[in-house]
Amino acid sequence: MAELIYINEAEALKRLGGNKALYSKLLKRLIDDMPNHDISKCIAGGDMKTAQAEAHTVKGMAANLSLTAAYEASVKLEAMLKSDSLDDSVLKEYETTIADTIAELNKYLGL
Repeated sequence: MAELIYINEAEALKRLGGNKALYSKLLKRLIDDMPNHDISKCIAGGDMKTAQAEAHTVKGMAANLSLTAAYEASVKLEAMLKSDSLDDSVLKEYETTIADTIAELNKYLGL
């Protein structure tokens, strides 16, 4: 299995014109916003439409900030939700990847 890439700094900085301070600010905002995207609670409550919207939002944030593993996990989860199927392994992979990404971001930011 290939090693997951959590943070692709070079790609993100290219997108942000090399502004590392802005990148750090955006990453901190992402860490603060992530608890608001509790897809598991939406699924448990049967609110699949909101779960799909939340997965889409996380996918966009991850793509914009070049958080590769989180983006890939979000793509898989969103596709699963769009197909109206539930696969606990996909949800678990997503949750683990997001937790690992947040841990990597904290290390990257020195938090």
